[in-house]
Amino acid sequence: MRHVDFAAVQAGVFAQISADPEIKALIGTHIFDGVPPGVVPDLYLLIGPELVIDKSDFTQSGSEHQLLISALSRGHGFKEAKRLAGFVVNALHAKPPNLDKGRVVFVHFSKANAWRDPQLDARRVDVTFLLRCAQDDAL
Repeated sequence: MRHVDFAAVQAGVFAQISADPEIKALIGTHIFDGVPPGVVPDLYLLIGPELVIDKSDFTQSGSEHQLLISALSRGHGFKEAKRLAGFVVNALHAKPPNLDKGRVVFVHFSKANAWRDPQLDARRVDVTFLLRCAQDDAL
């Protein structure tokens, strides 16, 4: 695996979901890569963690990114968190995110897990995506 820009996938995913009108209408700019300090919004997204696996072959560098995106709601019930998680799935399936370096070959929704997170006092829906990326360089 050469020339992999790990931040490019996160930046591309962030740009894709930030631009989605349904997500924007529901949470505005409340998309983070860690729990925000201070007052936490009632509904927000967390991007990460991410596991990257080398998928290079003899012709091209490539990687598979197992990315977790979490929808969190501090309100009662799971309805809003599940709704937000659904919008994220739709946004990433609408078209692959653009990357500064390389390209996303495909995006696959892998699984979702809804649970109560006592540490954050929130209802949480963790959505796992598989993103296959190819670098535009020859090996």
